[in-house]
Amino acid sequence: MPKKGRKTKKVITAKPTKPAKETKKKTAKKKKKTSKKKKSPEVKKEESTEPAEEVKEGLKEEPEETPEKQRSENVRIEEILQTPIIPTKNLPDVGELVIGTVTKVERHGAYVRLEEYRGNEGLMEGLIHVSEVSGSWVRNIKRYIRAKQKVVAKVLRINRKRGHIDLSLRRVGQDLKREKIHEWKIRQRENNTLALVLKECLESGINVTAEDIYENVAKKMQAKFSKIMTAFEEIRDNGEPVLKKLGIPKEYHKALLKVSQTFSETAKIKLSGLLTLRSYENEGVMIIRNALEKAEKHKLKEDVDVSIYTIGAPQYRIDVKARDYKIAREALNELSAQAMKYLREQKGEAHFEILKE
Repeated sequence: MPKKGRKTKKVITAKPTKPAKETKKKTAKKKKKTSKKKKSPEVKKEESTEPAEEVKEGLKEEPEETPEKQRSENVRIEEILQTPIIPTKNLPDVGELVIGTVTKVERHGAYVRLEEYRGNEGLMEGLIHVSEVSGSWVRNIKRYIRAKQKVVAKVLRINRKRGHIDLSLRRVGQDLKREKIHEWKIRQRENNTLALVLKECLESGINVTAEDIYENVAKKMQAKFSKIMTAFEEIRDNGEPVLKKLGIPKEYHKALLKVSQTFSETAKIKLSGLLTLRSYENEGVMIIRNALEKAEKHKLKEDVDVSIYTIGAPQYRIDVKARDYKIAREALNELSAQAMKYLREQKGEAHFEILKE
């Protein structure tokens, strides 16, 4: 019992006031705002779904086509590079000069892959026996020949049944070697240029093969000009009228005109010779001068640049420039023959040799 006269304090628990209601309202407002924010992107997504799918579908079309185009283009380029336009023989003839790449060197000889002759299983192979490497005794063959080296060899024997070809290095002179290398480079350039024509035709939608290019283009060029590259130079300088004169079908004209503009004029080959002239006559100086004039005025069959000048009596130099090594060599021989013939008729002495550049 509480004592009388003292007041007791009542503990009153706090009831929810207005601020509590406000907090409820605020939480309700926040919920409404979040719900509004969640709804807004949903509406945007609904609006933007259809065009986005269309764009994606449109982008998917390109990568499906490009790899196929690249593959077909690569295959076409590989075929062009692997297939020579100008056909090659299966086997060379005995006594013929061939150019090849050394594939393997053994103690008994070197194996050579022939670059111009193709059999059923690829390029033909020949053997240079150690006795045919050099005119002197060969102790170590690797000092004379090495793998991956380009060589010019002479064909000694052919076993056609087995496909064996025996070659010789020592029986090839420097002049013949230089001439063969030059001829091979010209043939390579002709093949590469014709391959470009084939590629241009295929890219423009004309379905042709290497055989078509050879029959309809290369053969017609060879019939009119001595060299295929000469025909391309004529096309470059004079245009479509040359193609019409050659009788080349019209579907090849565009490709030929385009390719002919991509290369410059073929560089001329320069050869020099040393002419030794002696005369013991009283008018020996005039006789030698007349002999040189005979050579200088001699008319050559081909277009050749000629210059003759004195090194110091009795030696005189002849320089010729021609588009072909064979033409240049023939021109040198003709010019020197004219001078020597005249001098010998005048009881003089004459000698000529081709200089090694």
